[in-house]
Amino acid sequence: MPWSSIMISNFTSSLSAKLDLLIQKGIYEFGTVYGLNNREIGSLEDRYSLKLPLIYKEFLSVFGKSSTGFLKYSTLTLWPSLTFLTEYAIEQLSEGCEGNLGIRNNVFFISNYEDGEFDYFYCHSNNPKVYRVEYEDCDGFKIADKLSEYLLERIDTIPKVYQDRIHSKYIQKIKDLQFKDELNSNRTLLLLIKEIKEIDNSILLKIASNALIDLLLLKHTKEILCQEIISFLRYVEIDEKYFLMKLKNFNQPRLIELLKARWQEGKRTLDGKNILDLCSDLNIDRRFLVD
Repeated sequence: MPWSSIMISNFTSSLSAKLDLLIQKGIYEFGTVYGLNNREIGSLEDRYSLKLPLIYKEFLSVFGKSSTGFLKYSTLTLWPSLTFLTEYAIEQLSEGCEGNLGIRNNVFFISNYEDGEFDYFYCHSNNPKVYRVEYEDCDGFKIADKLSEYLLERIDTIPKVYQDRIHSKYIQKIKDLQFKDELNSNRTLLLLIKEIKEIDNSILLKIASNALIDLLLLKHTKEILCQEIISFLRYVEIDEKYFLMKLKNFNQPRLIELLKARWQEGKRTLDGKNILDLCSDLNIDRRFLVD
């Protein structure tokens, strides 16, 4: 088997394995990923009068359409935006470099990050090096020795980007709800945080616990809701540093009740400090914990 065929076969196997993993993680659904056909790939080559590397053509034939949702958590540009990216990048970079852009012919751009950073390769081999150029920087610099490695690494970043976007979505929802006066908004927040618990994400859970601790401190939070919050927070991982800071500053009965609930669940320290010692420091009756 020719070396190029082995290279493509290995690359395709790696792509398939990574896609399977993303499906297992629930980031993508089975059967929703589509690639470009030969005519569509040919139209890209005709538009820029070049022959794309075999590695990139294989990638596009499997994962090339952004409308499928694949790689939407990546900075890689896909079809149909890919059709115009190279001419757009050169136009933008030429403007920033005042005509001194150090990019040669036979170039193809594959990524655009916030209109100021572009990744590209030269179509002179089947697995070329990848370069990056930044607006007003003019001269590109190498970021990968092989296009195949670059593409696989971009796929590896998808879970983190996906997680970051999930974080941002829930953080914004929590911020929108946690300080509203309406009881319905408070209950919506509680349901939202229970949803976060089901996601089983410790970072999100800590953010959620901060919002609930703040909610306990609000006078307008109804007592029945406070009991639900305490019941929820007695079990889960919380931001202990934040809880301790609030406890020191407010020493409020609802926070002390939460402290007792967690003590009863066997959580005997708070931010690495023994709770009994903390009670003495904060003038909290230690007998309250075991009543």
